[in-house]
Amino acid sequence: MQTKVRLSLSNRINFYIILVFTFLTCVIFGIIYYYGHSVITKSIHRQLDYSTKQNYYETLLFMENIEKIPKNVAWLLTKYVKPEEMISMSRNMIMENKEVLCCIIAFEPDYPKRNERHTVYSYVKDNNIISKEVPKSYDVYARRWYKYTKANKRPLWMRSNYEVPYVPPSAINYSVPLFKDDNTFIGVISFVLETEWLSQLVMPDKEYKGMYPFIVNSRGESILSGKRGRQMAINNINDILSTSNPKLNEVIKRIVALESGNSIVDIEGETCYVSYAPIEGTTWSLTYVIPYKEAFRNSLLFDNFILIAFIICIIIITTSCFIIIRRLTQPLRQTVDIAQAIIKGEVNAANLDEKTNNDEIDIIHNSFLYMQKRLKRYIDRIGKTEQSNKRIERDLKLAHNIQMGLLNKDFNYIIENSIIDFYAVTHPAIEVGGDFYDYSMKDDHLYFIVGDVSGKGVSGSIMMGVTISLFRGLNVHNMTPSQIATFLNKNICDYNEADMFVTIFIGKLNISKGHLTFCDAGHPAPIVEKNDGSIEFIKLESDLPLGINKSYVYHDYEYQFKKNEGILLYTDGVTDAQNPDNEFFREERLLQIVKDFKDLPIKDLINKIIEEINTHQNGSEQTDDFTIFAFSNKKAH
Repeated sequence: MQTKVRLSLSNRINFYIILVFTFLTCVIFGIIYYYGHSVITKSIHRQLDYSTKQNYYETLLFMENIEKIPKNVAWLLTKYVKPEEMISMSRNMIMENKEVLCCIIAFEPDYPKRNERHTVYSYVKDNNIISKEVPKSYDVYARRWYKYTKANKRPLWMRSNYEVPYVPPSAINYSVPLFKDDNTFIGVISFVLETEWLSQLVMPDKEYKGMYPFIVNSRGESILSGKRGRQMAINNINDILSTSNPKLNEVIKRIVALESGNSIVDIEGETCYVSYAPIEGTTWSLTYVIPYKEAFRNSLLFDNFILIAFIICIIIITTSCFIIIRRLTQPLRQTVDIAQAIIKGEVNAANLDEKTNNDEIDIIHNSFLYMQKRLKRYIDRIGKTEQSNKRIERDLKLAHNIQMGLLNKDFNYIIENSIIDFYAVTHPAIEVGGDFYDYSMKDDHLYFIVGDVSGKGVSGSIMMGVTISLFRGLNVHNMTPSQIATFLNKNICDYNEADMFVTIFIGKLNISKGHLTFCDAGHPAPIVEKNDGSIEFIKLESDLPLGINKSYVYHDYEYQFKKNEGILLYTDGVTDAQNPDNEFFREERLLQIVKDFKDLPIKDLINKIIEEINTHQNGSEQTDDFTIFAFSNKKAH
């Protein structure tokens, strides 16, 4: 079973205000983050591009200075330098340029011989410069530095790759072709340089932890593999092509294609910033690899700052809203606590202090304080009224018992001592009512009265008691029904200051002969059952009810009962009974019930009518008293 969580008003206000402020804070910080992050990122890109390009141009400038050396001496070699001077020239070029490890000069085989010295070279070993002629076993013309330079007929930078004796394989080679005046190729002068100077040169002034540069040629061969902060030896960049990282593959292809640009890619599981550009005049590409977290350290710091500032703002907003709203709603919470106590019946709960700020909450608080005081006084009055009502209820129950005791219920005496079936019942709408009946029997005569006092309750019951008392005080056995009605009318009129009236039906029945003499004073017409089985109302002109006109003259009517005939008297409370739709029970329905159940004994017939009335009311409150009085004879006369 799920339990529904109920939030207090202050908590709901806190929730909605914090929700709104959180949304606004997210929007504001989002805007700040977006523009701030964009500015910082662009600044970092500019800084990285500037740093790498600055070193690129410094590298290019240095390489151009290196390139000038052989270019400046190439024309001397073809015109003015004697064969025996070539070795000293190669030595001088090494001595004057500390970056140069080796200088080699080679001529074509058909070039005019100069003391048989076609190829000479000088190199550095143990800080000494050694000069020699290249041995015949070293095929100069098959070496790439000579072959490619001759084929391209322009200066070339390339990796040494063990092609020059006595120099490390990691060295780089710069070769310049030699031409005669008619542009006929005659040889190559080549410098071999250590890569250490290039490694120091390409490293930016501002180094990042884990950053390294490398240089590759258009075939993907490594010219320089940087080692700063991490180790990544690259012999051929094509070796790191990966089918699972297409973005890295695309960057490598662009580097080998001697394009320029920058990208953010994953290398060996680490996100890196890669900037690359070709070195002018070469088939090389200079590339810088910087770990993303180092390159964008300031951006990450800014992100962390924004996140921490956002969390602090949310904490401040939440705490401030909680304290302020709790303080503002304190009177309301006190009011709710007292209200809940009152609901539980604790009317004398702790009194509230009156507030003087006169804002909406304080007005509610003070209004409830006033209501609490009024409610306390009202409950005290209710308690007294309840006690009084209980006394009245006890009195009404007693009055009900007394009133019901006034009604004659000895039906068996008449049934056992006569030839008629006889029964009567009265149902007051409340404890006491104004409906009544009474009867007496002398010799072979049955005297009876059925009445209905206007109004219900105590007033009706008093008038009912007066009428029964007057009826019982008469010597009815010597009077006709009209005389009895006249007597009752005069006495009721004399003491009727409340202007009430009484409808009555008074009858005198000769039981053995079945002869009925009766007087009807404003009472509903009775229903009779004839011996042919028909059921109908007695058609008569009713006299005025009692208590209206003191001098009114009442009349007698007669009816002769035959075998198996009977009569049913009732008050208007029967036909005026209402259901929840305010529909009346009506005379037609009563007549139909009597027709449907005429064969039942009188008592069972009356109980059936009462059952149908209750069914019709369907739980609705009884609006009027009702009385049913009936009898039938059992043999012919």
